[in-house]
Amino acid sequence: MRRLIVVALLALAGCNSQPAPPVIVYVPASMEQTVGEHLRSAGMDATLVSGDSMELTTRVIEKNDSPRADILITDNAVDIWRAGDRGALRPLDDNVLAEAPAQLRDPDGAWVALRFRPLLLQVRSDQGSSELASYSDLGNPEWGGKLCLSSSALPANRALLSMLIDELGVKPAERIARRWARNLAASPFASREDLVDAIGSGKCLVTIATQGPRNPEFRVIRPDPLYFDIDAIGVSRHAEHPDLAHSVAAELRRRLLVLDPELLRAAGGSNASVIGWHAEEARLLAERAGYR
Repeated sequence: MRRLIVVALLALAGCNSQPAPPVIVYVPASMEQTVGEHLRSAGMDATLVSGDSMELTTRVIEKNDSPRADILITDNAVDIWRAGDRGALRPLDDNVLAEAPAQLRDPDGAWVALRFRPLLLQVRSDQGSSELASYSDLGNPEWGGKLCLSSSALPANRALLSMLIDELGVKPAERIARRWARNLAASPFASREDLVDAIGSGKCLVTIATQGPRNPEFRVIRPDPLYFDIDAIGVSRHAEHPDLAHSVAAELRRRLLVLDPELLRAAGGSNASVIGWHAEEARLLAERAGYR
């Protein structure tokens, strides 16, 4: 169920100033607190409508959003790509796109990343990993019965499969996913939290995970090339306050898109839009490969 929260700390320039109407921001529930805190810190007036990223995106695309969205934020690349592809977003102005790397913005300027989430390999420190340098290496025989993955339905793993398809083609990517499935120590976990628990229990010796808190017994290996997923922001085609929406989007992009230059360089030239382009192929590939 969606929730509607008002963030109202707009600083008035003078006693005769009239407050601007609040910008309506559709935001995934997982990002609601962070976005709200940054808007309050910036003194910006906004109403947050929170819920599931896919459902909010569909409402904006189908113009079933009430109140009408000025801004759409998604917690994955597929949803923002879908909104742009369906014509639900208007081109962002240069102030929003400024300094955003080419990989992390829509080629047509409809959206830009708010966060860059690299997909990294993690392996127990006591395990040999001389041949572990790429995602495909997880299918090597030495990792038989040692690999743990979260579900292919999760956005980060769809991004991983989509980028494999974009780099190698569908058939080579499917062969890699089949080799992963053969090496699994357990069925794919429904959530990242379940995967983290399995790692802590000692069931898993190697995995793929987004950067963040990890088991200290595991060390991180950066694959080459590095794949990633994003959180993203766009301004609705039917925004009632487009100028204010662009100002809010620019402020959030400046505050949230904090990049590690080394990781960004490792990601090469792949644009986040390929995640959306190949999303359906990735879903079908996972089913065929037995990676659920």
